[in-house]
Amino acid sequence: MASRRQLLKGVALTSFIAASGVSIWQLSLKDSHTLVEADLYEYQHLSLDDRLVLFAIIPGVLGEALEKVNDSSFTIKVIQQLDLALGFISDSSYEELRQLFDLLGNQLGRAYLAGVWESWNQADARAIVKFLEDWKTSYLTLLRSGYLGLHQLIMGTFYAQPESWKAINYQGPIELNLSDEFYQQFKL
Repeated sequence: MASRRQLLKGVALTSFIAASGVSIWQLSLKDSHTLVEADLYEYQHLSLDDRLVLFAIIPGVLGEALEKVNDSSFTIKVIQQLDLALGFISDSSYEELRQLFDLLGNQLGRAYLAGVWESWNQADARAIVKFLEDWKTSYLTLLRSGYLGLHQLIMGTFYAQPESWKAINYQGPIELNLSDEFYQQFKL
């Protein structure tokens, strides 16, 4: 039978191992404000608050797929591409998304509806993952719709990037013997 000291050491070690993956994400969140503000890209649709929300939740949505890219600036690139993609959605969808970002960017909305009490760049990574899971499985259609909207935008933007293809062992689309001008029209 294990002694009390051995049991406490085991609990401490298990807690450390479980938290180690989360702590790396947590360290990146601490510097997110600086990273997001330093981005020189001219955003058309996303405010600074929107970008901070996205910077915090993108790792929670993508999970291990983001780790396979292994580039710290890639989250910023996903946010830039998401901003470009928002130019192609309908006005009604854009308005709904705008309301969602306004809600999540607001202290009360973040705290009461997302359950994240700290600012996004100070939030505990486990709290962010819990918020995403709660919205994903919520009995409220509005919260499930919010989760699905964020999930689809983030996943679509992520997997549209050639750097992310290695996460799923995708070699890329087959290129036909067409001129470079033909392919340029499809690049954002």
